[in-house]
Amino acid sequence: MVEGLGQPLLRRDLAGDPPEGPEARIGPADNPAVQDVAHQARLLQASLLGHRTRDSFYEAYEPDGDDLGGGTSVPAIAGLNPEHSRKLNLWLGRGGGMRVQPSLDEQFTKAQEDYHAVWKRARAYGDAVLALIRDCA
Repeated sequence: MVEGLGQPLLRRDLAGDPPEGPEARIGPADNPAVQDVAHQARLLQASLLGHRTRDSFYEAYEPDGDDLGGGTSVPAIAGLNPEHSRKLNLWLGRGGGMRVQPSLDEQFTKAQEDYHAVWKRARAYGDAVLALIRDCA
């Protein structure tokens, strides 16, 4: 737990607004500079989540001969839950290749965009914090 933030940040909290952060102690919540810092912090959290989840989109599969990712998923390993089986299949190199799970294409694209936007978002967050500091000085 980070001191001053109260409860630890849980993964489910990333879907909505983040918990109140230290920027709330600098100025009132209706201050546009505080709102901008909070908004940029949420965008940085999205980049972090994209980085943490990017490996969970892949699966091992048997290609059907074309180069378009067609084929069938490698069967689950008996006795394991589907997620552990998927990870173990990848780790063991089962199947003839690796692809993004077909049902997760849209989520994968969003996670990749969030992940690759981290530098732009980090600079925007820094700019927002500097503007807030100047506003309060």
